Amino acid sequence: MEFFRNGFAATAGLDEKKRSEVLAQLIERFKSGGRRIDGEEIAELAGLSKRDADSVAGAYTIVIGLLSESKATPEDFIEAAKDVFVPPEYADVAIWMARSVCADRDAITSVVERTALTSAVLPSLMLFNTAIDLRLRIVDGKVQAAAPVVLVHLDTDGEGQEIWFQMASADVQMVIKRLNKALDDMKIAEKLGPA
Repeated sequence: MEFFRNGFAATAGLDEKKRSEVLAQLIERFKSGGRRIDGEEIAELAGLSKRDADSVAGAYTIVIGLLSESKATPEDFIEAAKDVFVPPEYADVAIWMARSVCADRDAITSVVERTALTSAVLPSLMLFNTAIDLRLRIVDGKVQAAAPVVLVHLDTDGEGQEIWFQMASADVQMVIKRLNKALDDMKIAEKLGPA
């Protein structure tokens, strides 16, 4: 409950224009097949801390998820959600969010259904983190060699389906090249199906 309280509180602190921009950003992320919204994107867009942005993403995601899978009115939603995950003091911002989602429910539902299709069958990427590490070889108290490596953490929505590994600069360049090729291929494939 505290996570959602923080999300609705942080959303309440945004003006209506920023709230609309956050919702549009989330929908764009879903349209491209993304299932997890990175708080950093929202933090930058709305001028929030990463923690508040993660909470805002959580609040929007639950409103989008529940309303895209039902025919509930915004008022029905608030009545059912109040005191469960919508704190009463933030009912006004939650009703604004619900009305915004319901105003474009058919399009949002289509996007959510497409996102569900992209995550069917196999575990889906939930988290991708990197950090740079500098490896040193020290001989007789002096640095003989230094080599940077990137440490990578991948996590999925499958239980126990995460991996940590390291890559050299050449590995990173090869992965970027292959991912760019895969993205180009996906753009071609998207043109084959209905939008």
